Amino acid sequence: MFIAPVGAGTVVKPGTSKQVTSAVASAASLTKLSKSTLAELPTAQSDAFISMALRSTCLVALACTYGKSSAKKTAVVFGDSHAVMWMPAVLPRLLSSGYRVTLVWFGACPAAQVAVYNPTYDYPTLCNSVRAAEISSIVTLHPSLVLLAERDHMVPSGPGINFTSAAWTPALETTIRTLQGAGSKVGVIEDGPSFPWSIPTCLSQSPSMAKACGVPVASGQASDMHAAESAAAAHTGAFFIPTHQWLCTTSCSAVIQSLVAYTDNDHLTKSYAGYLSGVMGSSLATFIH
Repeated sequence: MFIAPVGAGTVVKPGTSKQVTSAVASAASLTKLSKSTLAELPTAQSDAFISMALRSTCLVALACTYGKSSAKKTAVVFGDSHAVMWMPAVLPRLLSSGYRVTLVWFGACPAAQVAVYNPTYDYPTLCNSVRAAEISSIVTLHPSLVLLAERDHMVPSGPGINFTSAAWTPALETTIRTLQGAGSKVGVIEDGPSFPWSIPTCLSQSPSMAKACGVPVASGQASDMHAAESAAAAHTGAFFIPTHQWLCTTSCSAVIQSLVAYTDNDHLTKSYAGYLSGVMGSSLATFIH
């Protein structure tokens, strides 16, 4: 069992539902960055759950495991790099609930059984074969719980074209049903927004115009694809955890609760995901035992 140290980041107290709601609402009108936020900017791009130095180790092993080896229950977090980004939010509740938690992921290869187009990395061949191996390894773990998290929008299905919601829903249903058939309870975590720029870079260039680094919710949420994930969960009886309310109001902001919220254009920082561990834990508590 490989237990990976987590990457560096600001240690923050988890926010309550009321605090998170207030912070997200206030973020929409933020202009000038605070001193603490400015201090975070130089390291925001590396504020990730798993450090870059350890990512290859986790990829080779296909999994990193956290918690006590004597734990009687196993949970798996499965997907692409967006599964990794949610780990600081889900891990505290899962560990405190007595789970041993295994992260199973492969970059740019979502849990949904879609043939991702990326000739640079020999996709879809590599992605499809890795995903099949990952699912097989998950089944052998006999987890009582599997959480799926993935990038669900702007995923290429061919040169210059992306997967539609009509294609995504049945592809995700296939994965969910396979895992349910092996006896696991399955949940889907809603994906976050995507920005047309790197958030740390944008904030560095416009520290007195932080609001300009955000995007309207319509462009940031890719709501059609998020709805496709929700539909897949509903059709299969999996549970669905919405996250948009922790990230956006009428706009999706770059800085929330004085924390740089993203390492790039679509990955949460470890610091902000950790801030969400309280509200995520409350959501999980409804479904886990």
